Amino acid sequence: MSSPRPRGAPSTLIVEVDYIEPGRWIVAIDAPGGSFSTETNAASKVEAAARAAIAEVLRVVDVELVFVGFDGRPWSPSATD
Repeated sequence: MSSPRPRGAPSTLIVEVDYIEPGRWIVAIDAPGGSFSTETNAASKVEAAARAAIAEVLRVVDVELVFVGFDGRPWSPSATD
C-alpha cells in the first residue's frame, strides 16, 4: 500500500508530456532514481496516468507534479484545446 511520502521521497516531480498521435500521449516522469514513463489516450487523463505510475513505481501519492511539454514549457490539458 502507498504511503503519503516515505522519508527521502521527492516532494516535487517533473512530468514531461508528449503528444504522439491522436489518442496517444506519453507521460515521462523524471525521478531521482531515474526516469520512467506511461501512456494514456487523452490529455485530460495525463495527470491521473502520471499519479498512478508514480504510486506504482515510487510508492508515493503525496507529491507535487510540475507538467512540462517536450519543449520544457509549462503544459496543461487546457493548453491542448
